[in-house]
Amino acid sequence: GAMAKPCDLPLRLLVPTQFVGAIIGKEGATIRNITKQTQSKIDVHRKENAGAAEKSITILSTPEGTSAACKSILEIMHKEAQDIKFTEEIPLKILAHNNFVGRLIGDDGRNLKKIEQDTDTKITISPLQELTLYNPERTITVKGNVETCAKAEEEIMKKIRESYENDI
Repeated sequence: GAMAKPCDLPLRLLVPTQFVGAIIGKEGATIRNITKQTQSKIDVHRKENAGAAEKSITILSTPEGTSAACKSILEIMHKEAQDIKFTEEIPLKILAHNNFVGRLIGDDGRNLKKIEQDTDTKITISPLQELTLYNPERTITVKGNVETCAKAEEEIMKKIRESYENDI
């Protein structure tokens, strides 16, 4: 049906470099598994920005498949954090083009506040000042547990897809 058509807009995540190995898995088994289960195309950009603290991951699928893949990646990071005794909080970080962030924030931040309340998360968006010609993306940081972050991703991407579809 019409619902199964993948959105042209991928979900872009930013994950701490130390979790990339666990997300990919032995000989790529873990990421292949997620790709199969969620019927998505996932790219882990691990060669980019050598030495960077974070790497980006691009997920292309239906909205449902994208959310399922995102949740799997969150679960892997949280499990790996316990294994390697990583004590810092692991936020969900979503990259979104600045053009699409306005609708997400809403007038006086109303939309964002509503998503925070509905999903029981704390959401911050990187300041406009950090944008450059080379990097038009804002970082949307969601703090919560796996469940609440996954819920927030659905709501955030719903808004961003609306903006994107209005744009094209």
